Amino acid sequence: MEYVASKILIAGAGAGKTHDLSELVLSQEIQENKNIYVITYTNFARKNIEDSIKKQRGYIPDNIKILTIHTFLLNELIYPYSNYILERKYTKAVSTSLPNEAKKKRFIISKLQDKGIIHNEIVFNVAKQILVGNIKQTKKQIAKRKNILEHFIASIEAIYIDEAQDLDEDVIKIIEKLASENISIYMVGDPKQAIKYLHVLENFIGKVERGEVINFQMLPYKNITHRLPNEIVQISNLYCPENQRQISKNSEKGSISYIDVKDKEFDSIFNKVRENNGLIYIRKKDELFETGQNKNVIPQSLKEKLLESMPEGDDEDAYLYEKEIELKEILSRNKNIKNEFLDKYNLGRLESEDYFRLINQMSNNGIKYNVHSIDKVKGLEARDCMFIINKSMSDYLLMKKTERNKELNYLYVALTRTSKNLILAINIKEGKNEIIDAMEKLGIHKYSYEILGGN
Repeated sequence: MEYVASKILIAGAGAGKTHDLSELVLSQEIQENKNIYVITYTNFARKNIEDSIKKQRGYIPDNIKILTIHTFLLNELIYPYSNYILERKYTKAVSTSLPNEAKKKRFIISKLQDKGIIHNEIVFNVAKQILVGNIKQTKKQIAKRKNILEHFIASIEAIYIDEAQDLDEDVIKIIEKLASENISIYMVGDPKQAIKYLHVLENFIGKVERGEVINFQMLPYKNITHRLPNEIVQISNLYCPENQRQISKNSEKGSISYIDVKDKEFDSIFNKVRENNGLIYIRKKDELFETGQNKNVIPQSLKEKLLESMPEGDDEDAYLYEKEIELKEILSRNKNIKNEFLDKYNLGRLESEDYFRLINQMSNNGIKYNVHSIDKVKGLEARDCMFIINKSMSDYLLMKKTERNKELNYLYVALTRTSKNLILAINIKEGKNEIIDAMEKLGIHKYSYEILGGN
């Protein structure tokens, strides 16, 4: 089969990346005994691609492997080859929380390694060590890496990478190495949504544009959005580089409005968004809004039962987080989890001690509202969205700060989750009038209950 040069596409929010990627995957010829790997960053994105391929083809062909980047690197590189090249055998990966202090973090990671366990935080770096190495390699190491590379690429027809802005420099080095070996790679991403690894994708794009990456080329920017209505695009474009502003192909009339969290109607609006299966999120939790990120709130006995029902390939931490949010929402309504949770997941009876511990640890502790963080809704979408604006976001919304940094990217992500209605809920004590005046000048007016009430 003729080699196809690697490509990278920049596409903004709601551009139909998942559908287009699935079409490309299904249209490619695959040689016998070879696989196409479709790589994503999150389990949610992986499931979206699986659903898209099933919708188009009816099933997922055996030679199309859809994996998260961590699963791909662990199963295809780290588990098979770490002992051969690094003389350290890994058999398991974990995502447990690590301390912020570098020395303590290294100590815990080292202790895990002694047990053959790799922490997900170092998966990218270890994979790069195995496949790419460094400039101080011995001849023996070079020979070993050559052997690994030959075995690794032998079964690869092509690699498709979704949400490429979530990759770090170590993974980019792996991608460059594979492209130089004539492995066709198709990357799609949006630098405006880069949060964890800021500027990495932008820097890689710059290298491609300058011709510094072997066998890679840029595709024309895809500036069409099918998700965002024009009313939202007019606002989100204010926070985009000029060459990445979008055009809406969503014919439905959307709305963007604001409300003060102190408004007497706020509770009913908040609950209406939730009833409509909408997304409600904030940049950072505060005294009024909790993001549900407390650790170890689910008793161990219940965790073990839940993990038995976890779909194959899911990340344990992400799965437990989803269930924690679900539990909190149930408990906030009636504190009865038997029918809505235990029976739903076939978990059986919860011991009274664990039940009361769960109730106690998941109580709001004076915090009135439980919402998502922007990190958790990244990649999600809903017809109705509410974005809680506290002090950490107001300077970027008012464009007092315009540097393309993590906070500006958070703002862009927050503004682009909706397919119809976006409500900006103002939760600041000082400068509130300034924000309201700025919104009115942008044509963002005070919320009217009929926007959701008519649904």
